[in-house]
Amino acid sequence: MKILLILLALLPFNVSALNAYPGAYTLLPPLSRTTTTTSEVIHNAQSIKCGHVIVNVSAYTAGSITAHVQGYVNATGTYYDLLVSPALTATGTTVLKVCPGITAVANGATADFIPTQWQVQLVAADATPITYSVSLELMQ
Repeated sequence: MKILLILLALLPFNVSALNAYPGAYTLLPPLSRTTTTTSEVIHNAQSIKCGHVIVNVSAYTAGSITAHVQGYVNATGTYYDLLVSPALTATGTTVLKVCPGITAVANGATADFIPTQWQVQLVAADATPITYSVSLELMQ
């Protein structure tokens, strides 16, 4: 029983463990936010190449947010944009796709791979509260 509990503790149940494996994750739970929000750094533990970043805006009155899928540069400690959504200005679901070989679509999909370390940043245009969540679907 003790060994089983130790093994279960090692399994990746969510991205807060910072190791991404194939599957579905909640990166940012649904909350009302008024400022730019950045996820934790996600470590690509299983050479994930493809993923969907799903932004669900569930309450909106004004303002906007813009989702940035960002890779990390180890040498400089900086982030770069892989894909940037259009300004999200209404309730609804936006899916950003990152995968080699897919057709690139401006502000929606990029024919690139998911880097070793990455994050998702939601940039708020102003301090107007917007309720949203961010989920991931990761594939090899």
